[in-house]
Amino acid sequence: MNKRQSIIKTTYIILIFAALVMVTGFIYNIPRRFGNDSAVETSSSSDTDSSQEKPVIKINEPDAELSNSSTPEENSEESLQKDESADDFEQERNHQQEEPKEIDELEEARQKAAYEKFNDMIGKELSQNAAEIASADEILQYPELPTGCESVALTIALNSLGFQLDKTTIAEDYLIYGDDFTTSYLGDPFSDGGAGIYPPGLVQTAENFLKDNSSDLTAIDTTGTELSDLYKLIENGCPVLIWTTMYLDYPYFTGQSNTYNGVYYPWYMNEHCIVLYGYNRDYNTVYLSDPLEGYNVCDASYFEEIYDEIGQFSMTIIK
Repeated sequence: MNKRQSIIKTTYIILIFAALVMVTGFIYNIPRRFGNDSAVETSSSSDTDSSQEKPVIKINEPDAELSNSSTPEENSEESLQKDESADDFEQERNHQQEEPKEIDELEEARQKAAYEKFNDMIGKELSQNAAEIASADEILQYPELPTGCESVALTIALNSLGFQLDKTTIAEDYLIYGDDFTTSYLGDPFSDGGAGIYPPGLVQTAENFLKDNSSDLTAIDTTGTELSDLYKLIENGCPVLIWTTMYLDYPYFTGQSNTYNGVYYPWYMNEHCIVLYGYNRDYNTVYLSDPLEGYNVCDASYFEEIYDEIGQFSMTIIK
């Protein structure tokens, strides 16, 4: 083979190889192209489905649902009703917010009027040497309320003013219970282990009862009032609850105490509460309705000595 033939043969081989490469590349690219086209179609199909679902989402929105189910007139009327309901709710809420303030103001005015009556009573001279609230009951705390002298004393006072309470009503339904003997009853008055309650808590207990019975009477704390001035309340028909001792012994202070509204309240083991319902200055005596001993007549000077020693704790109900 000469040199020319060798060049021609080599050229043919190169051409044939190039043609094979081109054909092979074309065949290889066919599935990749269609695969890409398929992916585009899938994506396009997904977008189409997504665009078809959007109206469904809009229909579920409140505004769209309202517009699809109501006429413009109905929508307007319903909106007006909603506005009126909202206004009514707002007015009711404002009323509820204002009501406690109004109650506080009325309560303050009522208490103020009661204390004005009290000050007017004790500001005058005693006009009688002897006076007695004849309607005062004799109610004994045993056996139901072995440590419930305060509840029974309040019951005696309320019944003397025309109420008809059972012995345990106050203790069961109105007495304020808690862990502070100044503003609440400490313990259980139906047991031997109860402690007691001082004027602030028993005054509020009385107020709870009076309000519940729509009464015009008002209970007030008269702590710090001289015994001779308490006589003037009796003269005006107001029973007085006085903190004294069991069986009128001298007080046995425990060392425990509270201070409330600037008043010092020492606790004593033989704490007791009775009702002062009469006095006689000619005989220097006081008439007591004692939940432990019943009716009792005591020397006024001795009784006053114990009353002062304890701290002059007392309360009354103003008519």
